[in-house]
Amino acid sequence: MFEREFVMPYFLNVLNTSDLNSKLYDALRNKNGLCYSVQSSCFDRSNIILVRSTIKVGYEKKAIRLIKKCFNDMKNNVTDEEFVRAYYAFTSSLKGMVDSIGAINRLYMNMYYANFSSYEEKLEKYKTVKVSDINNLANKIRLNTIYVLKGDINERNQD
Repeated sequence: MFEREFVMPYFLNVLNTSDLNSKLYDALRNKNGLCYSVQSSCFDRSNIILVRSTIKVGYEKKAIRLIKKCFNDMKNNVTDEEFVRAYYAFTSSLKGMVDSIGAINRLYMNMYYANFSSYEEKLEKYKTVKVSDINNLANKIRLNTIYVLKGDINERNQD
């Protein structure tokens, strides 16, 4: 439970935060110019991580290779700087939840149905997560499915 509730958000924030230096954004956008944006998220109850992006036509295989590399790099290559950025990104996001009725609803739903911690407990427990926890979690993650939705670059929407 600790890993799912407290380590996973760190993992996702190191892998891909809104920070322009996240592993996915850096690999796909900064270094290779393959996309405009990239996001990752975890579905709380199923432990499914979803990575989504719009990739330049013809560069799908390269993007998939780079995404796999980012996940592999997480196994033993999380820096202290990435860890600190992830902590601040996630705790800031958590503190901002009180401004969103939808986020408050999700928090209470998770507390009720998934036995997750309260907002205050979460903030305290995040302080106990270590880089080694992220590395351990990364070593448990297995790729299951890759799918690419494609369109023709010359395709036009029909009104």
